Amino acid sequence: MEEAGYGSYWKQKIEPKLLKSMADYAISPGFLDDIHLEINALSGPEPPDNEYPKTYVLDIGNAFNLLDKTFCTTYLLLDREMAKKFRIDFILVYIHENLHRLRISPKTMQRLEELKRSNEFYRRNEAMAEKFGEGLNEAFVVAAESYISRRLGLKTTSDVHTEFTTYCNGTLVLAPVLYAHLPEKDSDETFDAFINRLFDETIQSAGQIQAQHDLAVKAIQAD
Repeated sequence: MEEAGYGSYWKQKIEPKLLKSMADYAISPGFLDDIHLEINALSGPEPPDNEYPKTYVLDIGNAFNLLDKTFCTTYLLLDREMAKKFRIDFILVYIHENLHRLRISPKTMQRLEELKRSNEFYRRNEAMAEKFGEGLNEAFVVAAESYISRRLGLKTTSDVHTEFTTYCNGTLVLAPVLYAHLPEKDSDETFDAFINRLFDETIQSAGQIQAQHDLAVKAIQAD
């Protein structure tokens, strides 16, 4: 890419647009601090991974028409009018991607795989989520993002309910369950430890998952 002159193309064409978009977005540093305080609170005694999510910045005018999450890689996401039109908020994306820095242990991932084998309701929904390129621990991140966004006033309870019923067509069935119980997380508990405690205390048997999901969605809807 260097031999093809991409470095100079970046400096001359893309970086100026990106920097202008960043300046125009004008978010308060104090608000960013609030976001990271919330993320750290969920992380507990285990700090978030310092390896930030990889971010690629593309200069593609039709990025919002592309498949998957390619639109998240364009500075157009920082255009508030564009974001409003496509109903996606950079700050929510920022929170979501940073929450991927919270460690999920192999033990937890194994428990999710066991659910796929043992529970038809979970297995059916995971199969559909996988068609979106999602599933497994993505439910934890979606739940945590909605929880933090609600606490910071970025989402209403109605927004949270809509998120759980429309994100991947509502197939991340553990997301509302986790969200409903996140207020019970202890301050000295890691995010991963809390998830495992939730498995032990609430999702005690595979047969309860659909009931727990339906109960959590109704509780959110009635809040």
